[in-house]
Amino acid sequence: MIRAPGQSGFSLIEIVVALTILAVGLLGLAGLTARSANRASNVANVTVVSHTVVQQVNRLGVLPYDSLALGTTCKAINANGFAYTRCVRVDSLQQSVKQITLTITPTNTAIKPVTEVFTRSKTPTANPLNH
Repeated sequence: MIRAPGQSGFSLIEIVVALTILAVGLLGLAGLTARSANRASNVANVTVVSHTVVQQVNRLGVLPYDSLALGTTCKAINANGFAYTRCVRVDSLQQSVKQITLTITPTNTAIKPVTEVFTRSKTPTANPLNH
């Protein structure tokens, strides 16, 4: 644009173009921020589920072998704001070996259920007379 002598500054078109470029950049940044927040939430959910699985496996690991009744039991649990269903299936593999299948199914359907399978063995009782 041709300016008269002594005039300086930006034209209206230059300002509109600059604001349009700025708006496009800010919209892209807003989309990235929303995606990052969503992924952070997903990571937090996976962490809570993993912690819950480890906690439940440890709980089942310290129970006496004979108290692990064969069959399946399910229980709805809400611990620290995390609601889920815990299902435990106990199968006998051998006379002194049981297989335990633990399934944690969060109430929130956006979080996938987790299944952990492990075995427990009956520890042989030592007989002091057999030495």
